[in-house]
Amino acid sequence: MTLATQRRPLQPFRLTWLFARSLACAAIIAAALYAALYVASDMRDRSATQPPAPAAPDVQLPDGFELLTPLADAAAFEQALGFAPVVPATLPAGSDSRPRFDATQPDATGVRSGELRFTARRDAAGAPRGPSLLLIESRPARPAAEAPLRAIGAGSSEATARCGATTITARFYFAGAVDDSAAAAVAQRFLDALRSQCAS
Repeated sequence: MTLATQRRPLQPFRLTWLFARSLACAAIIAAALYAALYVASDMRDRSATQPPAPAAPDVQLPDGFELLTPLADAAAFEQALGFAPVVPATLPAGSDSRPRFDATQPDATGVRSGELRFTARRDAAGAPRGPSLLLIESRPARPAAEAPLRAIGAGSSEATARCGATTITARFYFAGAVDDSAAAAVAQRFLDALRSQCAS
């Protein structure tokens, strides 16, 4: 047996409910768009009116410590410091000829220094074959005067040399049992060669 049914027309309150729900959805979407536009506009206004954030303060380290920025090579040294490094043509026997480049943070006068480090080569037993060498190079407004070689600790010495506008503080570090007079002679020969290189 087949039953016949008659579709009833939508009642008025159902039409009203559907219409109200459509309006509510449209209102929610419009409110979300308005909020997004408001936030974007507010962020643009703030960035245009607020001054730039202050630079981060310098890192304060304990006495005897310094913050170094590693540099890839001599070109990076020159780009960071504004002058080319003075690379020694000759080094003490037993010192590695491949330098490591670093830059210091600005000092109280705003001057940055560059550092060249030459490590000591080691023999098969791991003992150093020569001194480690540190060259601190800078171009201060008032270049320091040259200073002769002097001891700064056991197996360590220091001297100051001028190479054009660049001031170089050379520090020598001898590991192990090394005769002080022999170490001083090695350091002095290096300084004489460096000064001769700068004068040429």
